[in-house]
Amino acid sequence: MIKIIIQFGVSSILLLFSTAVAWYEGSAILDNPWEWSYSTSFTQLLYGGVGNYDQ
Repeated sequence: MIKIIIQFGVSSILLLFSTAVAWYEGSAILDNPWEWSYSTSFTQLLYGGVGNYDQ
């Protein structure tokens, strides 16, 4: 039972950390559009370049 509690705790901490990092990166993209080439690598691979914030 203790193993399940530890796994749940570690996964919850990892989820909260990754959510905070994604939130931070998302707000940085809106504030600094010149950061898009560094922060949107998956979008550029899948859909091509990003021209403006509406995309």
